[in-house]
Amino acid sequence: MRRSIAVAVLVASLFTVTSCAGPVAAPSPTATAEPPDVDIGDLGAESITVQPFGDFLMSSGDLVWVSGVAPGIVAYDDEMHSVFEVAAGTVWAALEFGHGFIWASEAPDDADATTLLRIDPATGAATRFGLPSPGIPEESSIAVTEDAVWAIIPPQGASGSWTLVGVDPTSGAVLRTLDVGTDALAAVRGGFGSLWVSRPTGMLARIDPVSGDLLAEIELAASSTFLAIGPDAVWVMNQRGDVSRVDPETNEVVATITANPRGIIGGDIVATADTVWVQATSRIGVEIDPATNAVVQRVGPAEGSGSVAITADGAVWITAHDVLKLYRIPPD
Repeated sequence: MRRSIAVAVLVASLFTVTSCAGPVAAPSPTATAEPPDVDIGDLGAESITVQPFGDFLMSSGDLVWVSGVAPGIVAYDDEMHSVFEVAAGTVWAALEFGHGFIWASEAPDDADATTLLRIDPATGAATRFGLPSPGIPEESSIAVTEDAVWAIIPPQGASGSWTLVGVDPTSGAVLRTLDVGTDALAAVRGGFGSLWVSRPTGMLARIDPVSGDLLAEIELAASSTFLAIGPDAVWVMNQRGDVSRVDPETNEVVATITANPRGIIGGDIVATADTVWVQATSRIGVEIDPATNAVVQRVGPAEGSGSVAITADGAVWITAHDVLKLYRIPPD
């Protein structure tokens, strides 16, 4: 249960050292303001058992890819049948899709994720590229931009700088290494011609992926973690249970939505033009309408942390790794 434990420790430490931060579990809104709680079975969801630890999800269009499923990463079709099985070591960071490939971190020795794994979604063939030590940190992510695939690399020592390493998606050669300072990074995604980097302190940085220039800093709540790039916004979740919508035209927060008043340990977020979904731990899924910036529904039961993805047909896929489940909510 590495992911739940690691994130719990991270969140506990954040709220210990930040004197102005409140507890993770915020008070619930009044009953009249609450969107409905819905059982996932009422949405027509199907589920299968995935072992030993089905975790991060990513869509390549018609397939969804699940890390932590033996023998490493497994692709499923819309009937929840296994299509490709990719042998892989431990995958402890969020997957990405870009340049026509699925991208994943890999810790072959279960100690350092110094391998970047590229998977062809048409064949399931895997190619491996090396990354600098100490490798991609746990509970982070991978990003893609126009010419590169990006990984977060922590400093070797306590006082060193964090870096973003961009590699060529064809050869795996390092194209650029960007120094992003000594403050820790949480996750990174690419979009709107930029790299967007969340920090546990709550700062969201927008970085030029060619020059490395800091284009903007947007202040968010402490414990900000995973982020998703939608067609017109950057969506950032935090462990307090909130989701911030950032307008890339103005670099400003235009909405803050209470996705889960109970807080989120781990979790994940995905955004499309029509919907935003959060895997929110005590709510297996929370749906946000990007047209109104309002929570549409909160989906149970409470089954622990995991990930969320949306395939091209509009189906929502959710993992609940504590109970070894993969769900598929069919499109409306």
